[in-house]
Amino acid sequence: MRLIHTKNLAVKSFGYDVPPYSILSHTWNKKEVSFQDINDVKLRVTLPGWEKVKECCAVAARDGWDWIWIDSCCIDKTNTSELSESINSMLGYYQQAEVCYAYLADVDKDASDIREDFTSSRWFTRGWTLQELLAPKFLLFLDMWWKPLGPREHWTAAITLATGIERKYLMNFRYASVSTKLSWARSRQTTKLEDRAYCLLGLLGVSMPLIYGEGKEAFRRLQRELIMISTDETIFAWSSWEATSYVDTVLASDPSQFRSGLVAQPFDKARRGYAMTNAGLSIEAELWESLTGETIIRLNVAREDAMDRPLVLQLYPIQRGTNCFRVGQDRPLKTWDDTRLYHSLGRRAILILDPDPETSYPNIEEVMHGNPAYVVRLDYHDEIHVHKMSTYRPNPLTGEIKELGPSDLQELVCGLQVDEIQLHPRHCAILEIQLQTTKKPLRFGVTIRPASRFPQYGVWLWDSPEDVEKMLHSFAKDWRRQSPFFINISSHNRVISVSMSPRPKQPFHSCSNSYISGTSGFREFSLRITSEDSSLRRRRNAISRVSPIRTVSPPLVPPKQADPPIFSNHQEQNAIDKE
Repeated sequence: MRLIHTKNLAVKSFGYDVPPYSILSHTWNKKEVSFQDINDVKLRVTLPGWEKVKECCAVAARDGWDWIWIDSCCIDKTNTSELSESINSMLGYYQQAEVCYAYLADVDKDASDIREDFTSSRWFTRGWTLQELLAPKFLLFLDMWWKPLGPREHWTAAITLATGIERKYLMNFRYASVSTKLSWARSRQTTKLEDRAYCLLGLLGVSMPLIYGEGKEAFRRLQRELIMISTDETIFAWSSWEATSYVDTVLASDPSQFRSGLVAQPFDKARRGYAMTNAGLSIEAELWESLTGETIIRLNVAREDAMDRPLVLQLYPIQRGTNCFRVGQDRPLKTWDDTRLYHSLGRRAILILDPDPETSYPNIEEVMHGNPAYVVRLDYHDEIHVHKMSTYRPNPLTGEIKELGPSDLQELVCGLQVDEIQLHPRHCAILEIQLQTTKKPLRFGVTIRPASRFPQYGVWLWDSPEDVEKMLHSFAKDWRRQSPFFINISSHNRVISVSMSPRPKQPFHSCSNSYISGTSGFREFSLRITSEDSSLRRRRNAISRVSPIRTVSPPLVPPKQADPPIFSNHQEQNAIDKE
């Protein structure tokens, strides 16, 4: 551990005999003083961050502290092993410090509304300052002029307003559940995506190597490490508020999916732990089934306002008769309902699969729960009229198709433009369209169904209501089908064609019941419907198939070379060679 002397500003390394020291908590700027810079006396005075180091040392020296630790210049960040060791030990650094100075660079003590400036400070929005707020024994806030604002205990109400952390956890955060601790970081930001997980290592009591470049996998790896040392099942009770409203993973992908207000309760006292395997969560639990066929397990988790009612996790069997399941439920989790009739299926050792959300699956059955929402703009001629759209929710595991009811096109416009529709990631849509150019109105259907990267679509004749049933049965029977439907059909001397292509995202108005409201997890496409005369189409295709007349040129023949001269004897040959 390296410390800076507050009087001569020299850096010294310590082993086990670390003297009493103070510590600085601050938000980083672009030109901070690094470990290499502080050893260069001429260079460090030219850096903007040097003034912060000098002022902080002056404050600590005035309070009687000879040593201080500053993260920007006491860690050699060019040494990856030292950086990993320091981040895993950083919570201990702040806990062992005698005093922590929290420097708020955007707060002025003499401002007219100091409370508002304090709660809106950038210091409360950064990921690394979370443990720097909770870990120190004594925390003193300083304003932009290094004037004391008061200790942490003086600002508890303002801190709760700014961070959402309750006062009882400000005094001792170790009593909070895992989901509560993770919820504290949901609105905090870090420069690197991996640091959203690494800044939580100390609060969760986890040590693991740092791998910058792994992206969101860092937070999933953090949860796996936490499951190995903790029995707190609130880690499974996360909510996909920022996702596309449907998830099939056991582990969350970001701290923003956790909420506070959950506590661990021993409802299932016979449970002897659980473990994350390479396939998913292996757990022994009692299975329950409702009259409607829902399979659930009860978690040892309850809400603070309903301590006697556990949360339940709904499961879908991968195959009937096996103990392999998949999470397939809208979040947040539901509470155990005593009014519903459940019957026990007995205790079993089950496996809940946990697919990687970044993996591209080979069939639609495995990706439909994680698809983005679609915004589709209809582009068609005046002779084509879209009457209504019916949405259906398929279940590829049971083969059932549930109709959600027909909707008028105008009812689907919610924060969108005219002739634009939104498609839920779990639903397929059928558009009823009529063509008015023929003597008898021609009715046909356009189908859109979810896919991982590009929606599958097609057109088909709508002669009778049985056609819709046939189409729906084909959905349930062949969800692994990756090839598109028919993109053009011919009837009554007309050819109807459909095509779809991505388009740039457009600004939308906020809407409470919109699937795309408040999230960026949607994609936009343009669906073009065209109609043309089939005779003109055949004539154009016939012309394109006629090969043009080629002019065949005779092959090029090289000129004939003259025969070599014939000599009567070797003397004449030698004479010519000499010349």
